[in-house]
Amino acid sequence: MLFAIEILTADTQGKFDRRPKSLGSVLVFSGTGWYRHPEVPALSGWLARLDEDLQMQVDVSENPADLVNVLNNYQVLVLNNCTEMTALFNESQRMAVQKWHASGGVSLPFMLR
Repeated sequence: MLFAIEILTADTQGKFDRRPKSLGSVLVFSGTGWYRHPEVPALSGWLARLDEDLQMQVDVSENPADLVNVLNNYQVLVLNNCTEMTALFNESQRMAVQKWHASGGVSLPFMLR
């Protein structure tokens, strides 16, 4: 799965600018509706530290509002062990993800066992 991310963004160069106006290409979302696997923060951190290997910026969020406010700035959405998304996301957040996906966004689910 990470190989696909690298292909999408191999042309990104230079130091990553983490200011809100310069959001990266990958958003790792790890919000949960009920059960939270104890390794969720470790996986989010590991993915964020891959930014230099992937030659891109990886940002992490647990705030469902980010799916409405900033998702359009990303090419890839990694869903890190998101549980009960129907309870976690309201209608506008679900619609924002569907619209983003329909316009070419790529989502990758990760589930720990």
